[in-house]
Amino acid sequence: MASPDPTEQPTSRWLPFLGAFQFDLNEMVRSRVVQGWLAFTALFAFGAMMNAVEKHIAAPQLLTEVFKGYILVWSTVVIIISAGAVSAESGVVADSILSRGITRHAYILSKYASRLLAALAVCLLVLLPLSYFASVHLSGGVELKGVLTALLYVLVHMTFLTVLGVTFSIWFDRAVVGIAVLWVMCYFFGAICSALDLGFMAPMRLVRNMSAALGGAGDGGDLWQVCVGFGAPSVALCALGALWFARRDV
Repeated sequence: MASPDPTEQPTSRWLPFLGAFQFDLNEMVRSRVVQGWLAFTALFAFGAMMNAVEKHIAAPQLLTEVFKGYILVWSTVVIIISAGAVSAESGVVADSILSRGITRHAYILSKYASRLLAALAVCLLVLLPLSYFASVHLSGGVELKGVLTALLYVLVHMTFLTVLGVTFSIWFDRAVVGIAVLWVMCYFFGAICSALDLGFMAPMRLVRNMSAALGGAGDGGDLWQVCVGFGAPSVALCALGALWFARRDV
């Protein structure tokens, strides 16, 4: 009898995760909330670009106005699509785990990955083309470094918010409760950061940093603080959420 190929087992371990990830990502693509978010932000960016061309608004000013929307406004949509990732499917989670042969860790990590990719993709699909056309057609040109720095501020903030939302969907059995609690936390996030001496993570501080970066005066030290300040808790929340989900009743 031929011995089993040792390369097959590691590959098969990823298949349940990849299957769940692809399934949930397809659900995000078909989601009316995600489709509406992408369409509305794209139309808003297009309108802002046309207005800037007509009124001779400088590229850094235009990009700052659009970029800050993803931190101050569109975070509400991220809360909706992330905080209902698990709790909204509480009636089918057990069937999914039992019938698909997927481990709890693979299932919940696929939720983190798919919701995060959906949120970041919407941001990039709008902000990258806008940044290009603004740099070409508007005065007061922006440097590539400034655009990438501002994008990083947005993406890091979105990453933390998405991970926090999926974690809340594990902790709270009802999606509406998780969404409400997370929305309240976001509303007071600036005050919370100030109280904890983490002012560099406050939304308005991020907006000022983005504006400075787009104007060519970004602070690399502040960027690293933001990346570590949001990145480390995001990793910790993923681990905590996976451990919590592995022990909870579904």
